[in-house]
Amino acid sequence: MPPGNPNRYDNFWTFAIQIILVSILYTWIFNNTKGNILAIILAHIGSSVIKFRLSFEEEVMSNRRRLARERLEIYLVHFIPAYRRLILISGLLLLAYALATMATYPLAGSAILLPAIFLLLLSNSFKVAFYTARLGAWIGTLTSD
Repeated sequence: MPPGNPNRYDNFWTFAIQIILVSILYTWIFNNTKGNILAIILAHIGSSVIKFRLSFEEEVMSNRRRLARERLEIYLVHFIPAYRRLILISGLLLLAYALATMATYPLAGSAILLPAIFLLLLSNSFKVAFYTARLGAWIGTLTSD
């Protein structure tokens, strides 16, 4: 949804305050990493993932008792390929960051490398996307009864 959409924000002022606060945060990250653009890119991707996760939980998971596991699995199987390019770009950025980190901190670089490989596999393999969707559907329909 585009910014300012009434379904996304309560009103213009909520949107304006959010933009100002995010701009301050990104400026602080940029200045404290000595102008590292990759840090800003990773922070932006992270905020997008958090926003998506919250909206996904709000829209779909609030009704998870009504959703059958199979329906959620079908939704996720179609959702993952729809965002294949974003997943691929995130995986490539994370891979570049992991390789750069490995030069100075081998253990941290190796830890960052694992999610990068998973994202690259997720974006290029239907089988990995399918099993990830099955796992997500299983986790999404767990109840605490």
